[in-house]
This record gives sequence, structure tokens and C-alpha cells, in this order.
Amino acid sequence: MNGRTVAWLVLSLWLGVAAASEIGLSEARIQAEQALVFIPRLAVTFDGGMIEGEEIRQLMRPQLIARLQAGVRMEPAQLRAWARLLAESEMDHLLLVRKATAAGYRPDLLGAREELEARHQGMGDEAFAQTMAMQGVDTDVVVRKLAENQMVNRWLAEQVAATAEASDAEVKAYYNKNRDEFTLSAERRLWHILVADRPDLPKERRAQLRQNAEELLARLREGHEFSRLARSGSDCASAANGGDLGLVPEERLAKELRAVVRKLEPGEISEVVQSPAGYHILMSGPTAPKVVLPLDEVKQRIVRHIQGEKVRDAMEQMRQTARAEARAAVHIPAEGK
Repeated sequence: MNGRTVAWLVLSLWLGVAAASEIGLSEARIQAEQALVFIPRLAVTFDGGMIEGEEIRQLMRPQLIARLQAGVRMEPAQLRAWARLLAESEMDHLLLVRKATAAGYRPDLLGAREELEARHQGMGDEAFAQTMAMQGVDTDVVVRKLAENQMVNRWLAEQVAATAEASDAEVKAYYNKNRDEFTLSAERRLWHILVADRPDLPKERRAQLRQNAEELLARLREGHEFSRLARSGSDCASAANGGDLGLVPEERLAKELRAVVRKLEPGEISEVVQSPAGYHILMSGPTAPKVVLPLDEVKQRIVRHIQGEKVRDAMEQMRQTARAEARAAVHIPAEGK
């Protein structure tokens, strides 16, 4: 479904909120009506139609009451933004339904009812009832709008299908411009010992931890097996695997470790390296170099991305065109007056 045209099927639209005291249902209803008084009698007008302000209040009221009961308060600017978003979504829905109907499309009410029932089964009775209670409209209206939305999406899909092709030139240009997206980072096989540390530990304890790490390093220099010392002396989760981290992309390493690792030859063991996590000892293994995936290997991924962008752009253009042709206007104030 297209979220821009189904604002009526959203459980909650959490904008920024501030906490307040919890209140009863009656008081919440009174406060909700007072909070929504800014919505004018006509929320939207367009050639051949309108959306009354009460329709927008009807969509907002149950969610706002629930928030007030929970002690959540919304600022006037947030309420206005919410109301305008709902008004624009309802407006786009009506305008695109009109265009799809004129093109010969019809809503499938039976299919929409089956889809809603499938959601009911997937969510369970309690969650579904809560979701429906937050819609501000009855089930028949939800079914109708689901069917209309499906119809609009079918019409939009056919309208934009011809514009959604990705040419070879576009694919190549995207690949060249976004080469990093198709580059596999250099990876290095690493073994790791960590003596964990915390800034809040006493100074003497932190000094002892550093000494423990130095002693482990000294034993490694004497020829003790890295995996055995990692199992017995490392605080890293890799201790269970003898300190083996496997192949690690360089960018995943803590910044304190990257420069050290780059200088290590296979089989070489680092000095003790400090990071916010504690004291590290690393042993390097083979390196897998940075690899740029060839265009042929990623072409379909690029095609899907370009097509998706073109579809979104085309759909947005169709919405804007529908608004302009109908001379649509939202009358909910964007700023307080």
C-alpha cells in the first residue's frame, strides 16, 4: 500500500510529545475537543469536492484521547502538522480515486474485506480491535478505503510502468557514481585478547588490568599458544573460539585498533593497545584485499534501485498534477494564528 494515501489505517502517528499527568476518559475527551478546535469547518477544498474539518477531527480524536489518557501532551505545532498531514493524505486519496475511476478502474470491496480479515487473523483479536478503535471510522469505511487504495495503486502501477525502465547508460552512470556501494572492504583474519576496563574503576584497579594485559603479551612473546591464552585470559566473546574473530572488515574495528592492524604482518602479534573497552592484543592472519564488484554482478540491483526511484518520482508527480488540476487547497493553518 502507498502510505501517502492511507493515513486512515495508521495505529498511531507519534510526533514529538511531552509527558503530563494521566487523566480520565471524560477529561481527555474535553481536552481533545479543545485541542482540535483550530481545524476549520472546511479542511480541504478542490474542484468538485471538499473535506470537512470534522472528518479530520474524527480521524485524530481517538488517538489524541488515548495519548491524553496516557499522560502524553502534544504541542499545538505538532497537532497542526499532524492535522495537515492527514488532510493532505485524504485529499490525495480522493483526487487519485477520482482519476482512477475516470480511467475505468473499480474498487474490489470483497478483496479488501478479505485483506482486512487476513490482518485480523495475523494480529489477533485484541491488537486488531485496538487498531480499529484508533481509526476514527467504522469497519465498512476502512474496507472501502482499502479497496479504493488498491484500485489507485493498480492504476498508478500501470501509469508509471512505461517510465520505470532503466537504460544501460543510467545503470553504468549510477555504478560509476556510487562505486563505494559496490566495494567490499579489505578484511583481515584476526585473533584477539581483551582485558576489559571501565573508566569508573579505581585507578589502582585499572593499573592492575593494564599489567595483566602486559603479562599476557609477555607470555605470547615467550611462545605460548595464542588460542590457549585467549580462552583463559580474554574478556572478549571470541575467547570461546580461542580469540578467533574470523575475517574482519577494517572499518568494523575500533579506531584505536585500525592503524595497528594495518601494520601487522601475518602471524605478527601487536603491542598492548588501549581503547575505551580496555586493553587489546591482536594477532594478524591472512588479508582479503578490497574488491570492487563488477558491474555485471550488481546490474540487477542497480536496475531495481533506479526503477524504484523512477516509480516514486512519477507517483509524486501524479499527486502534484492531480492537486494542481483540481486546484486543491488545504485550509488547516501551518502556523498558530
